[in-house]
Amino acid sequence: MLLACVEVLDEFWKSTEEERLAFTPRFIENRSQRLRIVAMAQMHPNFEHSTGLIVDRPWLRIKALPPDTEHIGLGMIKCRAVCAVKGDLMLWLKSNGASVPEASHQIVLGAAEAEQTPA
Repeated sequence: MLLACVEVLDEFWKSTEEERLAFTPRFIENRSQRLRIVAMAQMHPNFEHSTGLIVDRPWLRIKALPPDTEHIGLGMIKCRAVCAVKGDLMLWLKSNGASVPEASHQIVLGAAEAEQTPA
């Protein structure tokens, strides 16, 4: 699922804080893996100031659509880390006989469309 979304992860980690806050939801389809995914920004408590105040930051929520049910949330640093090891992950998958995702098709959704996407 992460490799199918690597273009979105790359865009997310390279974005500014303001761009991550305004991140447009995406529908990603990887036909070779029969995988359909929605990626959207979601606020997530990220760290605590010395005052005790918890600060929310936009994280990328990646959710597989039925029949799959997996989901994962990644902050900017995890997105960058996955992008950095993409080539190694693909080689490891190939060397272990797993299928490697082909290029994925991506559609930018409006916020209303993302909310209506089947859970």
